[in-house]
Order: sequence, then structure tokens, then C-alpha cells
Amino acid sequence: MKHQQHSRSPQRILPRDKSAHLAHLVPSLYDGVTVRQYGCVDLQGRADAYTGQNLTDVNAKSGPNVEEHSSGTVGTMAYSAQGDVVTNNTVSTMRDTFVADTGACDVAERLYNSLAAVYESSTSIGDVRCLGDPFNVPGLTAYIRVDNADGTKAINIEEGGIGNPWPALKVKYQTWRASNPCPVPTTAPSLSPVGLTTPSPTTNAPTLSPVAP
Repeated sequence: MKHQQHSRSPQRILPRDKSAHLAHLVPSLYDGVTVRQYGCVDLQGRADAYTGQNLTDVNAKSGPNVEEHSSGTVGTMAYSAQGDVVTNNTVSTMRDTFVADTGACDVAERLYNSLAAVYESSTSIGDVRCLGDPFNVPGLTAYIRVDNADGTKAINIEEGGIGNPWPALKVKYQTWRASNPCPVPTTAPSLSPVGLTTPSPTTNAPTLSPVAP
């Protein structure tokens, strides 16, 4: 947070030599940087991420899984989708949903739909430790948080424990959305042409008859 308050870019916060740099930044809080994962975005459309090179070895006992991240921009908004100990297409599903969701009215809806793409997927994607018995769910925790420009929370919902967190989080989101509805478009209604009339005797061409909706 301190680095971003000084307008440092994510690329400067997470430089090319990320392992050594992160160990220097937070030695007491994040020991073993090479088995951790970080993401950083800012309001200027800049993004960067780091996935420790030793995560694969640490997570091998969980069975086939991947550790990856994907950062970029959509419009003026930066994003970073990340996952470790997840199935092969988990991160790409979240990323692709977030990027392609042009119908979303705000960031909260993009995040919600990205989570829904995983938790409501017809295929088994998510955290490999949760997909098998006894849980059989994509993950045990889910949350959405978006802050306003002044630092206050626009939405901050979370659900987790033993079992599928998605049904309860979905209810929390829908309750929040009911109190924070998407803006209603203010475009003026247009006339809708319907049907073809009898051809004009002078031009012998059909004319459209506009009818008010």
C-alpha cells in the first residue's frame, strides 16, 4: 500500500528479480517468497504478478495442478487473475470471463460473474484440494470486495467454512445488488418500423410504417 501511495507502478513494486526483491521488502511477513504468489494492480491501468518458482514442488503432493497468473488490462482497468493448486483452466476461466463481460455495469458484477464461471461450471475446475472427497466443491472460501474512490467499501462480502460457499455468497451478492442496482439506461425510446405497406404507386417501392412503441 505504501508503495502505491507513492505512485510506484506494479512493475516497480514487483520487479524482474521478484524473489530477491520481495524477500527484501517483507522478510518478516512473507518468508519463503518462492512458494508464494502475489498480484498488484493500480488505478492507472498497470498490473503485475508473481508466482513462486517452487510452488509446483510444494504442491505436487496434491496431485496434478497448476500455479499460474495472468495480468493485463481491459479498457482502462487493470486486472490480475491468479491461482495455485488449481486445475489447468481455472485462471483462464476467471480471466476470460472478467475481460469479456462487457455487459457488467461495474467491477463488482465482473468479479461476481468471474467467480460464478468457476463455481457454476459444468466441468470440475477450481482448487484441486477441494474438488475431491470429502468436499467436492471448487473452493471452500469466496469473497468479493470493491472499494470506492475515497477508500470506503462499496461491497465486502465473504463466505467460507466447510462446504460450498457459493450459494450463501450468491445470496449476499444479490442482497447487496438489490440495494445497489445497476444504473438504468437513459436513452430516449426510438420508433420501431413494422411491416411493409402497399407499394407506392409512383415509385413501386415498399415503404416502412413507423409505429410508436
